[in-house]
Amino acid sequence: MDEPISNRWQFSLRALLVVVTVCAVMAAAWRVVGGSEILQTVVFVVASAVLAIVLRGSSRRAYLAAYGAVYGPFVVMAVYMTLYVEWLHCKAAAWTMFPYGPGFVTGELARSLWGIHLPWGVLRIALADLVSVAMVAGLTWFAKSLGRWWRIAGLAVVVAYCSFCAFGLMALIRA
Repeated sequence: MDEPISNRWQFSLRALLVVVTVCAVMAAAWRVVGGSEILQTVVFVVASAVLAIVLRGSSRRAYLAAYGAVYGPFVVMAVYMTLYVEWLHCKAAAWTMFPYGPGFVTGELARSLWGIHLPWGVLRIALADLVSVAMVAGLTWFAKSLGRWWRIAGLAVVVAYCSFCAFGLMALIRA
């Protein structure tokens, strides 16, 4: 006798609509930014959306608040670059560096302050990805476990810091 399909691997209509919407927006942006540069961003956005769909209750709210605080300024920077910068390579760089932007700028600040030498390439990008994920994970824990005023203060500080980092990344791209 056939066993019924487990509900664990089925998607809700909401999850399907979120994934389709994200893919549609990225497909529309594909022509503006360029083909191969946007693939990493598509994977990043889809993975982030799936994580937001899987989480429930206060964990989802904390994750979305942390995600918005860390990546919100970088979205604003990338959209600004897309709309108001005329060079396609700058537009492509803004969207290519979007997934690891917070960790990249933080790592470059630490590297220049402490005189650490890291070679360009996979190691530097992997560390930037790791720092970006750690920022969102740490802020999610912070937003979920502490009181309301600490949560608001922490999110405000992170938004201010990430706004500085987004402006710095825009300056690095344009230089």
